Amino acid sequence: MASGTSSGQPAETESADASDIPRYHHALMSSLNRLYNALISMRYISSSDLHYPPHPDLDTTRLASLGYELGGIDLLKYLPFLKNTEHQSAGPQLDVETCGLNYLNVDQLDESRSPLGRQTPDIEPWCFSLTDAGRYETCYIYDTRSRTIRLLGSLEDEASHVTQLPARAAGEALDELTNRFMTFELVPWELGHCYHLEPFCPGLVIEPEVVTVREMYLARGWPENFDGDGFERDMKAWVEERQRVDEDLARAEWRRREIATAPVGVTPTSKSTLL
Repeated sequence: MASGTSSGQPAETESADASDIPRYHHALMSSLNRLYNALISMRYISSSDLHYPPHPDLDTTRLASLGYELGGIDLLKYLPFLKNTEHQSAGPQLDVETCGLNYLNVDQLDESRSPLGRQTPDIEPWCFSLTDAGRYETCYIYDTRSRTIRLLGSLEDEASHVTQLPARAAGEALDELTNRFMTFELVPWELGHCYHLEPFCPGLVIEPEVVTVREMYLARGWPENFDGDGFERDMKAWVEERQRVDEDLARAEWRRREIATAPVGVTPTSKSTLL
């Protein structure tokens, strides 16, 4: 963990020139890039899912009006942001129940100071959230002064019950998250234009689809000899098969309901039953 000053307070970044930001926050930037590169390698996201710096459209005036310190605003100009997906209000999940936060998105920007909901206190002005907590779940908070990351969360889905884990050095925290993907403690996949992420840990109830996705990764040589194109073909075939099964089940259910509601002695013959 980064050390503070002799007074116990971490050093501020505002005294540093903006051009010094990449060096001062190197651990955060390099580890965040390492995480995104791992997710690209896993074919969970593609490079086109990221907004890469610089960000000429970043609303620095709005960020300042929300109370962010200049050092944090300058740092955001150097960070990649996950784009909002077409079918989800936020980006792909980066940990269970927490998604990438896009500071180029106005709605997410306005809510970023209260990542666990409007009922909770704002985070410190020298901090910003790296992820979108959704509805009172979990978010990663970066402290620009101490260069550490802490996890904020809530208990029992109530915004008033906020908890947080101790802060850790940013590089250490993000590298551990990357390793959880690499070792399948977290299993990611995309299905129907939506991004899914499930834990794979001893003692948890593991859904069959999580086991299937993990086995597809391993069958294609993850991680040392990973055949990404082959994995994508396997995923496409699996998704198509799941869709076919779902459609068959829907037709069967429709037929069952028609038969159950038909008058006695009448056999339904509508077109919908013949699909």
